[in-house]
Amino acid sequence: MRRSLMSERFVVPHRQQGAVLVVSLVILLVMSVVGVSSMVSTTLQERMAGNARQKTLANSAAETALRNAEAYLVTQITSTPRLARFDGTNGLYADYQFIPEIINRTPATGSFKDNDFNNSENWTNANSVAVADLSAGVTAQNPRYFIEYMGRDKGTANKVVVDPNDPTPTTYPHLFRVVAIGWAQDPNIYSIYQSTFKTGSGKDNFVY
Repeated sequence: MRRSLMSERFVVPHRQQGAVLVVSLVILLVMSVVGVSSMVSTTLQERMAGNARQKTLANSAAETALRNAEAYLVTQITSTPRLARFDGTNGLYADYQFIPEIINRTPATGSFKDNDFNNSENWTNANSVAVADLSAGVTAQNPRYFIEYMGRDKGTANKVVVDPNDPTPTTYPHLFRVVAIGWAQDPNIYSIYQSTFKTGSGKDNFVY
């Protein structure tokens, strides 16, 4: 009788080993799911960070081109006769005819329409100026800009320009529209900036 009792006492521990195995497998499964979820989340965050970096590069490139265009106006367009450069070439256009002897109307809307420059593929050497001051390989290609002469600013709230047929000398500032594009390392990611530039008025600022 004693032997049978001792035999029965050893049966219970052997049955408990199966439960430990099941619990271990469940814990392993949960840990695997958590690990996979963490990997997916990390990959997504890396992609988001990469896209943000690409957009920052494009913005910086467009800003660089915009500042180069404005610097060109400051250093090169220092007197009214130099407006003759806005003849529809070299990325310089004129949407306003100041005086026929000085400048003719060659608007960007004629050869480089507003809805066209929103497409990065339409920016070429034929209609815009490349800015080659970025390190090679930083962006897909050099940023570009074009400038459009808009006429004189009469100083009113609506920025009304002087009548095109009025040849009377005046010191009203000249207005220009500057449009620039910059690419990221990915050529499909780009930014387009636009600004309005106004010449200084009066002596020592601009020779009218």
